[in-house]
Amino acid sequence: MTNVTPNDSWIPSDDRGKQVARVTLRGPKASSSQISSSNPSPLTRLSLPQTFELVGRDRSGNEVRYGFVLKQWFVYRGNQSKRYSDQLAWCNSLGYRMPRVRDLTNSVKTDNPPISGAAPSSSVNYYMVT
Repeated sequence: MTNVTPNDSWIPSDDRGKQVARVTLRGPKASSSQISSSNPSPLTRLSLPQTFELVGRDRSGNEVRYGFVLKQWFVYRGNQSKRYSDQLAWCNSLGYRMPRVRDLTNSVKTDNPPISGAAPSSSVNYYMVT
């Protein structure tokens, strides 16, 4: 964990320039040879879910806690434009599975064809914080 001054464009302007903590999670990652291979060697599988708790102090010395649960780990394949069956085989070779829509969003597409994401579903056609 590192302390950084957030100036990234996606950070709300009110929060830019303030001191924050940035947490970087490092886990199984496909190597360049695994990314380009159609039948890569397996990766280590994480034991999930994992609970994390960060403990710090505010300016007054009061303890501040922030926790989260890591439920899923995704392996990035880079810019590999392949058929679904090829991507499925790649994921399976790594010992992982293809993500389902509900793994990626809880948005609902109501026009034709309708698509449902995770539960609880969003009531509109965009991501909803639960």
